[in-house]
Amino acid sequence: MANVSKKELAFALFDQGKRPSDPEVKALDLKSKSTYNYFQEWKKTHFEQNGNTTAEAKGSTITKARKQVRQPTRETNILADAQQIRFVPRVYTTDYTPIMRAAQKAAVEFWGWRPDMPLGNFLDTALHLFFKEHGITLAGYIVSDEAREALEEQQKKEEEHGQEERE
Repeated sequence: MANVSKKELAFALFDQGKRPSDPEVKALDLKSKSTYNYFQEWKKTHFEQNGNTTAEAKGSTITKARKQVRQPTRETNILADAQQIRFVPRVYTTDYTPIMRAAQKAAVEFWGWRPDMPLGNFLDTALHLFFKEHGITLAGYIVSDEAREALEEQQKKEEEHGQEERE
């Protein structure tokens, strides 16, 4: 997993409607000046992205920010029309990328998957099948003996290659 900076974590918490004084933000162990600066920067970028001016952002309260974060501009039940997707119970917003759209279209056209399959079911199925084909059963997860042996063999090759390079 990629390293995530404390600033990015703070911004993610602010996106969830958290304030600098909330325990989740304090748990990041930032200096109070850094927390304040991050929050001001977040407000500025957040409000500018939503079409507000910097002057409006300065006059806005956190209550307004919380309302804007929690209220999407327009919801749709038609996935093809969506610009963003939310995963619940913890809301994570991501783009509905052209790759996702193409993968769904290909699954319908070539494999006969249901065209009205909800995106969550599609992603679950695609991820399940991908890992299953590579010897890993998701649901906890179970690694087949063949996949484990192949992984161990690959690791040995990488170790040997690393030792050869050092010599």
